[in-house]
Amino acid sequence: MIKETKRTIVENLVNIFDTAKLFIFFEIQGMPTEKLRILRTSIAKNNLKMKVFKNTLKKKAIEKSILKDIDINFAGQIAMIWDIENRPMSAKILKEFDKTFINTRVKSGIHNGKIITSNYVKKLSVLPSLDVLRMNLLYMISSVTRKLLFSIKYKSIVIIKIIKQKFNKE
Repeated sequence: MIKETKRTIVENLVNIFDTAKLFIFFEIQGMPTEKLRILRTSIAKNNLKMKVFKNTLKKKAIEKSILKDIDINFAGQIAMIWDIENRPMSAKILKEFDKTFINTRVKSGIHNGKIITSNYVKKLSVLPSLDVLRMNLLYMISSVTRKLLFSIKYKSIVIIKIIKQKFNKE
């Protein structure tokens, strides 16, 4: 590879490391091509990025990025998934792709500037999406509101009945 090409790749990687919120590094050595193609397709469908870079170029890019204080050991054929929007979707995709994938293939990652392990990725994979969390929150708020309105309506009906009874007795 030409030095200028390597320099360009490192600059692109630095840009990725400085802007993305979540990275997951995983081993692809020995993975069948067809499985890798299926994984890439599902990642692309969810607006995530996946790429394989030379380990030395990744190390140089990390040294030049805001992640320079982080020490990650890259050994073997390591692919990288990243997300700019900080969603746990990449972890969910890896879990759905293969139930044992996170345990056997994920090496490490970076989430909001901190090194994460495969256990952390596993926990990310079971988090509900932001849409589901919003829906649950709206349901809880509407449930409380509905109960409050029912209570107010019920109490006003009881008060009206009591007043009617008072007027009927008189």
